[in-house]
Amino acid sequence: MGVIIVIAKRFDALIGPGVMLLYPLYASLRAIESPTMLDDQQWLTYWIIYSLITIFELSFWRILAWLPFWPYIKLLFCMWLVLPMFSGAAYIYSNFVRKYVKIGMNVGGGTTYTDEQRRVLQMMSLDARKSVQDYVDRFGWDSVEKAIKAVYNKVTSDKMETKNEKSDVSRAEEMKNQANEAFKGHKFSNAIDLYTKAIELNGNNAVYWANRAFAHTKLEEYGSAIQDASKAIEIDPKYSKGYYRRGAAYLAMGKFKDALKDFQQVKRICPNDPDAARKLKECEKAVMKLKFEEAISAPVSERRSVAESIDYHTIGNKPRSSSFLPTKTALAAVVAAVMVVAVRGFATTEILMVLVSVVLGTYWWGSFSEVEPQYSGARIEEEEVTLEFVKQMMEDFKNQKTLHKRYAYQIVLKTRQILQALPSLVDISVPNGKHFTVCGDVHGQFYDLLNIFELNGLPSEENPYLFNGDFVDRGSFSVEIILTLFAIKCMSPSSIYLARGNHESKSMNKIYGFEGEVRSKLSEKFVDLFAEVFCYLPLAHVINEKIFVVHGGLFSVDGVKLSDIRAIDRFCEPPEEGLMCELLWSDPQPLPGRGPSKRGVGLSFGGDVTKRFLEDNNLDLVVRSHEVKDEGYEVDHDGKLITVFSAPNYCDQMGNKGAFIRFEAPDMKPNIVTFSAVPHPDVKPMAYANNFMRMFN
Repeated sequence: MGVIIVIAKRFDALIGPGVMLLYPLYASLRAIESPTMLDDQQWLTYWIIYSLITIFELSFWRILAWLPFWPYIKLLFCMWLVLPMFSGAAYIYSNFVRKYVKIGMNVGGGTTYTDEQRRVLQMMSLDARKSVQDYVDRFGWDSVEKAIKAVYNKVTSDKMETKNEKSDVSRAEEMKNQANEAFKGHKFSNAIDLYTKAIELNGNNAVYWANRAFAHTKLEEYGSAIQDASKAIEIDPKYSKGYYRRGAAYLAMGKFKDALKDFQQVKRICPNDPDAARKLKECEKAVMKLKFEEAISAPVSERRSVAESIDYHTIGNKPRSSSFLPTKTALAAVVAAVMVVAVRGFATTEILMVLVSVVLGTYWWGSFSEVEPQYSGARIEEEEVTLEFVKQMMEDFKNQKTLHKRYAYQIVLKTRQILQALPSLVDISVPNGKHFTVCGDVHGQFYDLLNIFELNGLPSEENPYLFNGDFVDRGSFSVEIILTLFAIKCMSPSSIYLARGNHESKSMNKIYGFEGEVRSKLSEKFVDLFAEVFCYLPLAHVINEKIFVVHGGLFSVDGVKLSDIRAIDRFCEPPEEGLMCELLWSDPQPLPGRGPSKRGVGLSFGGDVTKRFLEDNNLDLVVRSHEVKDEGYEVDHDGKLITVFSAPNYCDQMGNKGAFIRFEAPDMKPNIVTFSAVPHPDVKPMAYANNFMRMFN
């Protein structure tokens, strides 16, 4: 007992200073949940806090000294404090002296590390510090400098990579914002380039892919839009805009069933979104209509020609003359027969034949209808389409008047007859000293067509034109354009040549407005009649055996000859593959070789493909259309291919120029003329498209 009292009395002298020094240090180390090496300021802060706590404990201890059993309590407390103090000393040595003083201050023969290097060491995890400690224990202090430098370089490298990643994400956002601004300015090609840069910096952001898909859709690059939207869905399966963009692209391609699946998914993700519900409902209607049309349609082999069922002479509200009533017709026939018998004395059979002929002829003449007298528009006199009629009709169209259905039928039926006699590949000869004009897509922009004729003159045998497809759709004056071009073809077949584009087809007309416009301005029967006549349009032209003109582009295989194109059976709707499809849908690409089509139909072909085709067929140049260009044209493939587009400010939003090309014989060098859009009546593009497509425009 006496020993205990002596030890207790000597506690302040022996143990107190140690407690004051080591216990706060030990406690501060233990206070860190995941022990890490602290900087000087942190050490000082912890030390002060726990020193104050220790002083308070010792003071409290002295207050209790008056208790009779205090020596025993003091001994127990001493043991409780002394044992952790020794373990704390060992802990401090391993976690502070060896790792901070020796390594951080002076290691490996006097090498001193900078504050930055010490901060890096402080960032190391416990496992990393233990690895350094194990290295020192095994190989000695002489090698520790190399170990520290290795760890330092690794941590620094990791920090730089993290910093670069953050920098890439920030730059990607900047690119996306710039792309959004370009998109708002209708600079869709520029927007695609900027979205691409954002994707290169951060390819795991679904928004970038979906935004680029939207820009592709605006340029009618539906295949690329589907690919980008699918990537957005892959990155984030719950990202509704990914399905929305892909569904819109499928719809634009006429793939209604695929579009329906995506819009159903949009509705599942956003069940309370009224816009998603409305679009899903319209898509369901489109699919149901398509199924109904497929169900009632007759097989191709059993379909009858619409044109052959139409007699435009019978169109009108008024008989040719009210005097040709049945009784008067019969009386006239009998009188005529009696007179013939009295003069010639024919036999009974001959009398009857004359009588029947007179009656039938009179009825046939009487069945003709006259155009209503109140109709004030252009009239075709004596069954011939004349220049005067064409000019009057164009003026009426300019003033938003309509053409009588009788004359519209007459023009379309006669054009069908002319086109039917042409081959799939038409050869055009331009005499020396003469010129020839090639125009690209006009897409229902009638007032821009009038501007072309103002700039370059009306078509005539001295001023011939070739319009290279896509006369209709998108623009809301497609009926006026097609009747004008067809009327000029009827007036003078060699004054104008017409080629088929991908929009001269049922599937495109159903989606992009021409079908609805024809129903509104003419009649349902005209819808089928135009679809039939479009199948008679030639697929390509060759001018002076040197210039190949086609709406879309070249082929998925080499070795295609002009004779192969002439042999194509074009009297059908465009197929989804093969030579005819590629002529109407393909596009050039800057890289050599061939690639998938950005439209989802046809292909992309490089300059080497163009060069081989020209060499194989002894040609000099390919002229094609099919793509909107900022300047109205673009020269590619080392000058061997020209794209010409003749619809300026396409769809009232692209801001592009239009262009046409004049070739002068005999050298046939292209002279490109560009022009800007002109005002038109306030009828928006796609005004006659189906409800679903208008939602996206």
